[in-house]
Amino acid sequence: MPRPGVPPLAPRGQVRLLKRPIHTLGVASTVTVLVLLACSNPKVATTASGPKPDFATFAHTVQPFLAEHCYECHDDKDTEGNVRLDIFKDEASLAKGMPTIEKAIKMLTARKMPPKEEPRPTEDDYGKTIAWMNAYTTKFYMSGPIDPGRVTLHRLNRAEYDNTIRDLLHLDDFHPADSFPSDDAGYGFDNNSDVLSIAPVLFEKYIKAAQVSLETAVFTDPTIPPPSKQWDAATAEGDFPKSDPKATLATAGPNPGANALIGAVANADGANASGANGAGNGVAGAAGQNGRGGRGGPPPVLGRVFQYQGYIYASYDFPGDGDYIFSFKGYVSGGAQGGFGGGGGGRGGATANALFFLDGDKPVGSDDRPIKVTARAGMPAEYVSPKIHVTAGKHTISLAFRSGALKDDYDKALAAAADAAKAAASAPAPSTAAPATDPATVPTAVAPAAPVPATSSDALSAAAPVVATTNVIAAADPAANSGGSDPAASAAPVINANAAADPAAANNNAAPAANGRRNGRANGAGGANGAFGGQRGRGGFFAGPASVTGQPILGVISFKVDGPQFVDAATMPDRMPLSYKSVMLTQPSPTLTKAAAAEKIIRNFATRAYRRPVTDDEVKSLMALWTSVDAANRPLEKTVTVALQAVLLNPNFLFRVEQDPQPGEKNNIHNLNEYELASRLSYFLWSSMPDDELFNLAAKGQLHANLDAQVTRMLKDPKASALVDNFAGQWLQLRKVDDVNPDTDRFKAFTPEIKPAMLKETQLFFKSIMDEDRSVLDFINANYSFVNEPLAKLYGIDGVTGDAFQRVTFPKDSPRGGLVTQASILAITSYNNRTSPVQRGKWVLENLLDSAPPPPPPNVPALADDHKAELTGTLKKRMEEHRANPTCASCHERMDAIGFSLENFDVMGAWRTTDTNNDPIDASGTFPDGTKFSGAKELKQTLMASSDQFCRCLAGKMYTYALGRSTEPFDKRTLDDIVSTMHKQGDKFSALIHAVVHSAAFQQRRGNPTGDQS
Repeated sequence: MPRPGVPPLAPRGQVRLLKRPIHTLGVASTVTVLVLLACSNPKVATTASGPKPDFATFAHTVQPFLAEHCYECHDDKDTEGNVRLDIFKDEASLAKGMPTIEKAIKMLTARKMPPKEEPRPTEDDYGKTIAWMNAYTTKFYMSGPIDPGRVTLHRLNRAEYDNTIRDLLHLDDFHPADSFPSDDAGYGFDNNSDVLSIAPVLFEKYIKAAQVSLETAVFTDPTIPPPSKQWDAATAEGDFPKSDPKATLATAGPNPGANALIGAVANADGANASGANGAGNGVAGAAGQNGRGGRGGPPPVLGRVFQYQGYIYASYDFPGDGDYIFSFKGYVSGGAQGGFGGGGGGRGGATANALFFLDGDKPVGSDDRPIKVTARAGMPAEYVSPKIHVTAGKHTISLAFRSGALKDDYDKALAAAADAAKAAASAPAPSTAAPATDPATVPTAVAPAAPVPATSSDALSAAAPVVATTNVIAAADPAANSGGSDPAASAAPVINANAAADPAAANNNAAPAANGRRNGRANGAGGANGAFGGQRGRGGFFAGPASVTGQPILGVISFKVDGPQFVDAATMPDRMPLSYKSVMLTQPSPTLTKAAAAEKIIRNFATRAYRRPVTDDEVKSLMALWTSVDAANRPLEKTVTVALQAVLLNPNFLFRVEQDPQPGEKNNIHNLNEYELASRLSYFLWSSMPDDELFNLAAKGQLHANLDAQVTRMLKDPKASALVDNFAGQWLQLRKVDDVNPDTDRFKAFTPEIKPAMLKETQLFFKSIMDEDRSVLDFINANYSFVNEPLAKLYGIDGVTGDAFQRVTFPKDSPRGGLVTQASILAITSYNNRTSPVQRGKWVLENLLDSAPPPPPPNVPALADDHKAELTGTLKKRMEEHRANPTCASCHERMDAIGFSLENFDVMGAWRTTDTNNDPIDASGTFPDGTKFSGAKELKQTLMASSDQFCRCLAGKMYTYALGRSTEPFDKRTLDDIVSTMHKQGDKFSALIHAVVHSAAFQQRRGNPTGDQS
């Protein structure tokens, strides 16, 4: 006998008994009525009104289907999965059993029921049944209060975990979730709470990630250098004349305070004038450089040049007690011992000794172990003193030159130079130098106590100072004689000291110059007695200033103090990176116990990690853990991080926890509190935790009132790039680009640079629509995109060079524009050896029209896609076998038509007019309703004609991503409102985001469903 309430279908004996394992109704893909009508049953799709959503139509259309295919396992005798489908006897029972109907829609849409081993309904029967169920649920939810839905407890996926750790601990370019298992995806996105479970292996990874993350954040090196103060040596106070801080080794008057430094001008001028072309145009024995120039860059400055032992000093207010390091940048020049002699220094054994003093008489380091300066003038080096402990407050830092000539030697050399100048006055060699006109000046500052005098061993001994003879050179720069405090600077012309080293050279003024020119051309080593003349050739260096006495001289460019030096993070947290400071907010002190400091750190960290104020009981539990590992001799960092690891393993961190409705809340619906809303908002737009501004607004109870302003701010934040990576990357299936690998034997234009360029183009395209707040319809029909040189060559675009991407606008007659013509989309919907109209058509239906076809029926062979198969005929002809099968035709008619319109684009997205067999491309297609189009341009026109459908599709995708759950039948009213809002605001991208955020589903949460018979 027929069951009560079930229309007679067949005698009971003719109903097959189903013997199969138990199957449970679970979560499956949800698609809209459009999917079902367009693909499953084209005839139904053309019915504007659809099936009547009442019990009479149910009894006539749906109940027979359930009786034949479902009752056997879902009735009062066999309630598999705790689901009964035989309970619907009138309108009241239909309304009461709405949750069960929703589950049935999901399972039937995904073709998961009946099980594959049982007789399958026809596609027509599937379509009619699902169409009625959708129509009924739509009617049901379009009246009464809006149902916000219920989101399962949401575990942070890999991207969200990484970003949350990044923002919680301020760790950039740190990805602990890389070691986690891949996340499952549901309804197109891997942030779907229904599929984000925790396996044992994942929890093991969490333990390691918590440990590594905190170690990286806390136990790290300082990133902030100690305070530093630097002084220019040229202008510092001291007992040796000041000089021009801008003077360089390549200028004629390199050191105004040492104009009487015999040969300094000559050497520098020879280096500069003759070195430029390697001609060796030396002046008075100074050789030119050999070849094409020196080491490049500007010539080095001279700084303060010590011709004799002396010191410079500066007063400094030391910021605190601690260890300090003194250093200076300098070089040695002069000296007659072999090698480069007078002007070169550094290589021939010439060394200058220097020593720092604190407060005039306290040596920094050992007085008998001074700093040895060996760097040559063209390549000054940094010389560092040992650490010295200094108390806070003002102290004097002195740098003393401790070797070379004494002041008396220098004075004698000057006197000899003056005598030589007088003797040269009657010499035939002309002189163009002008006498100095500015009187010498003396320092006005009060000098500190002079550094301890050098011992006789500090100075290089010489039987007598080297005296210049007749080789006179006039200063090339009159200004070089002004402003110094050296009394000899205005008493004598500039004379080449190198001539004094070789008495034979004094007999002939022209010979040294000639030698300089000749040697400059040869190897840049001119000058008498091995004096270095100018710059060496390729990779050469500048000559240093010449020595008046022939002994080594010291050049000091700058000197500085650094400190206090770092001791440890506890005493100098300001030197630590933000990752440390964000965790270790405080340290024990005379007014703060270690336990109080630990509690403050734990409370702050847990509040941020849990994304809400932590409770006293939670802090108490964490403090108990801290106490168990603490000891008097253990640093706070070591013990508190144990408790913080427990925070990172707590469900309140690993999951986005939201409160369920409390007793008495109307309609079993809970309005999200401020902190819950802040988390939903930040994980929607940033895939990360709320920032301080969201936290502060939530704490004040003002986030709801400032929601629009926060959405606008957050979309402009760089962290909004998460929408590009995680929403666009999954909506458009861009993550598949990594798998693109065309057959390079057939597609020779494919290069390693093309693949990342494909991805970058679409990412920049999506980002431009978001950042510029453009219409979302640009996704279909934009006339611009972004390309670099490799991608421009693929597209046949001229005038683009380099790897940098630039925006290009396509001509009006170009088929390019919009997502469907971008290489990334065309490549991921192709095989490696041929295009796939089916995959391309399916991609458009699924991602632009939300009309994804159901899974293919079983036992339908796939189209052969090997190389030889394409030789048997055009791809379009071979695709006809799918449309010839009535089971396949309903969906393939739409998919194939869309896919063939894109056949002018090959596997990589390059334009073509013939296929790989040289057969002409036929890019025409016809929809089941008779709509005809040809090529990508007409396809886009067709899609634009369905722009409302695209907006609804995009809204559904964004809604699913924002909530972390699938769309349900009761969401139709909310989605209608979102699309309507978009249209009113010009379909702007921001309008979509704001509408989603303002929806009841985003700001509310339903409790466990009531009245569910499952």
